[in-house]
Amino acid sequence: MRDLRNNLKKAVFAFVLLTAGSMAALAAQDPRIVDIRIVGNEVTQPQVILREIDLDVGDPADAVAIEHGRQAVQDLGLFREVAIDVDRQGDGVALVVRVREKRYFLPVPRVDGNSEGDYSYGAQIRWSNVFGLNHRLIAYVEEGRVESERDRESERSVRLRYSAPYLGGTDYSANMFADRTEQVSLDRAGNTFDETFHRLEVVATRDFRSGRPRSGWILGSGLYWQDQTAEGQFAPPPDGRATAVVGTAEYSDLRFNLYSQTGRDFQARAEVAREGTLSDYSYERLDLDYRDFRRFGQREHQTVHLLAAGGVVTGGPRSRNTYSLGGSRRLRG
Repeated sequence: MRDLRNNLKKAVFAFVLLTAGSMAALAAQDPRIVDIRIVGNEVTQPQVILREIDLDVGDPADAVAIEHGRQAVQDLGLFREVAIDVDRQGDGVALVVRVREKRYFLPVPRVDGNSEGDYSYGAQIRWSNVFGLNHRLIAYVEEGRVESERDRESERSVRLRYSAPYLGGTDYSANMFADRTEQVSLDRAGNTFDETFHRLEVVATRDFRSGRPRSGWILGSGLYWQDQTAEGQFAPPPDGRATAVVGTAEYSDLRFNLYSQTGRDFQARAEVAREGTLSDYSYERLDLDYRDFRRFGQREHQTVHLLAAGGVVTGGPRSRNTYSLGGSRRLRG
C-alpha cells in the first residue's frame, strides 16, 4: 500500500512538471498572426506581395520569417521602400506591410555615340508592373550608323519584350520576344546590300526556387524562330529561316538592396534546330552567363561585380560571326 501511494505521488508530481513545462513552452512561443494588411500599393495587386511574404493568418509571428518575407518583397524590384510593422492585437499580432511604389511607366530617349564615329538615336519604353501583376513590357526603337564594324554600315531596329510571371498564381511564367532589324551590310569588298532579320521567341518557365527570400533553379523551354533575307546587286544568298527548340536553366540567389545588388546568378541557354523541321539549316548553340555581386569594404551599397560569359555554336549559316569581341562598343576599361 505504501508503494502504491509513493508511485501515485511520483505520477502526480511528474504530471505537474510536464504541464508546467508545456505552459512555459507555449508562453515562450511567438504570438500568432491574426491579420495582414498592405499599405501603399496603389497599383500592385495584394496577391503579388502576399505571395512573396509567404506568411498566413494563424502562422507564428517569427521575427526571422517576417524579415525574410520583407526582403523577398523588396527583391521584386517594384518598390522604393518596404517595411513590415508588427501591431499587437490581444493575444496575436497584425502585420502591416508598408510599401512605396516606383514609377512604373518610363519613356526613355536614347542617344549614343563614340570616338569611332558610331552614333544612334531612338526611344525605349519600360513599363514595369503591368496590370499590377509584376508583368514587364519593354519596347525599343533605334536607328544609327556604325563606322567601327566591318560587316555593316547602318542599322534600324524595333524590339518588343514581355514577361508574365506566376500566371494564375502558379509557379509558371511566360516570356515573349519579337524583333525586326534592317541593316545596310557590307561584303568583304566593301559593297553594300540590304539585310532584314526577324526574330520571335516564346518561352515558358517553372520556378523551383524555395524559401524566402527566394533562391534556387528556374527551368524553361520554348521555341525560337529567326529569318534572314538579303537584297541588292551585291547581296549573297539569304540564310533563310530556322525554328529551334530552346531550353533554359537559371540559378538565382540575388538580393535587391534598393541601391545595390548582392548575390549570384547563373544562366544557361541551349538552342537546337534541324534542317527540314521548319528550318532551312541545322545548328546547335549554347550560351553561358555568370554574375556575382559581392559587398566590398564597409560602406553600404559598395559592391564589386564578377562577370563571365561564353558560348559555342555548331552548324548554321556561315555568312557572319556569331560572336565578336573588340571596339569601344564592347570592350571598356
